Amino acid sequence: MDYSKIIGKDDGQRLSFEELVCQLARRDRPESAKEFRRIEGSGGDGGIESYWLLQDGSEIGYQAKYYLRSREVDWGKIDESVEQALKSHPELKQYVIAIPCDLTDRSGALGAGKKGWEHWNTHKLAWEALCAQSGIPTVEFVPWTASDLTDKLLHPTAEGLRRFWFGELEMSGQWFHKNVELAVKSLDERYHPEDHVEVGIESLFKVLLRDEEVITELKSAFFTIAKTARFNHFIKNDSDASLIAGIQRVEQEASKVAAFGRRFGSDSWGAWPIVDCVAALSDASNSVHELKAWAWQNMPKSESRREYSSSDMNYLSHKLDELSNALYGLSSKLEGKFYSAEQNRFALLTGKAGTGKSHTLGSVAQKAISDGHPVVLLLGQQLGFQGFWRQATEILGLGTVEPEIFLQAMSSAAEAAQKRGLILIDAINEGAGAQLWRNELPALIARVNAYENLVLVVTCRTEYTPYVVPPKVMETTVAFSIRGFVTNEEQSRAAKIYLHKRGISQPDTPWLSAEFVNPLFLRSACVALARDGCKQFPKGLHGTKQVFAFYIRSVARNLGVGRDGSEDLVAPTTAAISAIARSMATERRDYVVLADAVRISAEVFSNFSSPPSKTWFDVLQKNGIFRLDPPPRRLEIDPFAPVEDIVRFSFQRLQDHLMADALLKGVTDPELELENGVLSFILDGDRFKWEWAGLAEALSIQIPERFGSELLDALPRDIDIWINEDSVRGAFLESLRWRGANAFTERTWQIYQAILDVDDSQLYVLIELCANVDHPWNAELLHDILINKMMPERDASWTVKINDFDMADGSTIRRLLDWCLTSQTEKTDRHVQLLCGLAVTWLTASSHREIRDKATKALSALLFSKVKL
Repeated sequence: MDYSKIIGKDDGQRLSFEELVCQLARRDRPESAKEFRRIEGSGGDGGIESYWLLQDGSEIGYQAKYYLRSREVDWGKIDESVEQALKSHPELKQYVIAIPCDLTDRSGALGAGKKGWEHWNTHKLAWEALCAQSGIPTVEFVPWTASDLTDKLLHPTAEGLRRFWFGELEMSGQWFHKNVELAVKSLDERYHPEDHVEVGIESLFKVLLRDEEVITELKSAFFTIAKTARFNHFIKNDSDASLIAGIQRVEQEASKVAAFGRRFGSDSWGAWPIVDCVAALSDASNSVHELKAWAWQNMPKSESRREYSSSDMNYLSHKLDELSNALYGLSSKLEGKFYSAEQNRFALLTGKAGTGKSHTLGSVAQKAISDGHPVVLLLGQQLGFQGFWRQATEILGLGTVEPEIFLQAMSSAAEAAQKRGLILIDAINEGAGAQLWRNELPALIARVNAYENLVLVVTCRTEYTPYVVPPKVMETTVAFSIRGFVTNEEQSRAAKIYLHKRGISQPDTPWLSAEFVNPLFLRSACVALARDGCKQFPKGLHGTKQVFAFYIRSVARNLGVGRDGSEDLVAPTTAAISAIARSMATERRDYVVLADAVRISAEVFSNFSSPPSKTWFDVLQKNGIFRLDPPPRRLEIDPFAPVEDIVRFSFQRLQDHLMADALLKGVTDPELELENGVLSFILDGDRFKWEWAGLAEALSIQIPERFGSELLDALPRDIDIWINEDSVRGAFLESLRWRGANAFTERTWQIYQAILDVDDSQLYVLIELCANVDHPWNAELLHDILINKMMPERDASWTVKINDFDMADGSTIRRLLDWCLTSQTEKTDRHVQLLCGLAVTWLTASSHREIRDKATKALSALLFSKVKL
């Protein structure tokens, strides 16, 4: 190995060599090792770059000296490092000195001096004598010369490390940045950094990447416990032995907890002792509860009993409560899902179309890169049917690289940056989808998990998750649901970013309906309003069909080809979009090839001249309607055949609905078409085919809107077979949030009631729809049903069930109550307030204290704002 060719970090090759030695040292784990520690600071390192702490308290230290020739070695500098090491680390049992040369040639003018090994032996004797003088047990001094280092670097488990440090596999900060920016650009309409709204899921990445903010919060929590667990001043000369023993135990257990604080560091490789810390927190909490119970038992029953004054016992109980709260707060945090994902170094993010999964990954990737983390962002749309790693390394411009070599190199880059590396894969339901990931995902998770410096996060659209993610992975994975803007704070931030920035007034309704919670729809509507110069939302804008029609019309009126503001291009734009969707439906594919998209657009726009040097498809793509993806190539396809991009809609939900619209054209009986006609291809026995789950959801909306019947009733065989299938039942429930108000029939209600009989958590649908003024399922329906029930029946069908409502930030009921409490103005629609008031009034029937109290306060705020309501 030529150590003169080691890549230079920002501070040069010397520091790069020091880092390389530390990485080799960490991989050279000794027996009885306890913890590997790095020493920061050039020149102030106490003669050691890093060391292994062993179980018996002794240490193995490592020092790196970047001398490329034996005769250039400054033995005086090495002597100084040895002296510093012996002073700073008296527990040393072994001291390794790494030098990137072999100690063979002679030193001095014209090579007349000693050979390198002679120098080593002479100085080693001096170091051993220094140990004896200092009263330190004999330290073993071990050289790592160029030959030793090369042996370690040529080991198969170090190939990626070697290729990284010697520039054979580029993974510089610039390289990571370039690839992330390319991936972000490919996200196209899914990611708009200028419209970023901070949401709660971003805190997950702060934990996964061990952000300084997270470390500070943890240190503060440990400090609070240590500070609060001071009870000696309660002990007096005549104190009861039980009190003394109880206080001593509390302080001892709290001290054990506080000691864990230093082990929650920001280094990329060390495992946080979460399980052990939670156990210690439990022990400490138990000791607190026991002492508090003793305090209550010894509370004076009368003033005549003076062993302990009531004020003393009350104050002791108060201080114990403070400590108990601190212990509980930290325990709850460490037992939460974020920290479970941190332990696994893997997380799965799921969410409906348009809820912000891709945007989140794009934003996280750019933020992590700017903070110095090595980051790779890959998109499901780019991946075909070949093996994942073969495609991934090609996309990243590395050619064919074995997965272990890639991961070794990225792990080494992360360790060099002293920050965790992040591998992000967006939308694994796209591209090859289940056909790729059912086999590849378990192996990918296991491979990445073998590298302590690396974290893996993937996203998948909710409808496709049961098909794409294997059950065994789901059983062991910490999954997070991205739901859009759900908390009051998120909606407030979204209003500022999406609405206020564009001069659009905030709707005077609670953000319950899906159009406002879903970032894709909210942004699309805001962009459309801004393009048309509108300052407020149209009344009655509800449902997928209306929102998308509104959006497409706005885009068509503002294509930037000289006809902006007119209706001239609305019809051909709509026709071109529909024709491309119809081609997808006809071919039973979720894409069309680029040439076909160009041809279809040209035919539809034949009465209009295309802009100079552009096709009409180029115009539509530039305006964000379509995106270009690589083709989903299979292994058997000739790798030398010309590659033509394929075309998909930028918004998958829009594509699903346009395909559904195209398939239903000319259909008179959906039941016949599902049995053996144009719709039968979406079925796979008693479930939907995985690749058409989104289309099935769109049909669950459009069949009721067009035919007044339900998809569930149109499916072959008995409805009881289908309604127990999660994907089918889920499609029906999701359709209730998005279908037009005229698509709710008596049969819709019957099916919904049948689902409620087995899953009363779906009552949230009625709360979500309660504030829609002209909706048949708004709060007036809820009121009519409940007011006509006898109290025992109402308690059984309503009161008992709402007691289990989720009251967390962002839950549907919480959003309703928060709006009533904080969002009333003189301009708020009275009818909307009346509907919300009806729903909240019925919530006061709950016997759950938190729900009833918050509902009462919300109703009071509503009535106070409109006394005549």
